[in-house]
Amino acid sequence: MKNKPSLIIYALIGSTFAGLSVFTNLFEIVRFESIFSHMGQFIGVLISASILISITKSIIKELWN
Repeated sequence: MKNKPSLIIYALIGSTFAGLSVFTNLFEIVRFESIFSHMGQFIGVLISASILISITKSIIKELWN
C-alpha cells in the first residue's frame, strides 16, 4: 500500500469529526448545535467509508497479483 500515511491521516481526521459530533451531542440545547453535530457525523462517516473502500480496493488488488 503506497498511500498508507495518507490513509492514517484521513482516519485521524474522520475520528476527530466523529469525536466532535459525539461531544456536541452531549450539549445539544439549541437546534443550531444539532445541525453542526449531524454535519460532523456525516463528514466522519463519509471519510471513514472512503478509507474503507480504498483499503478494500488495495487489499483486493494485492490478492489478485
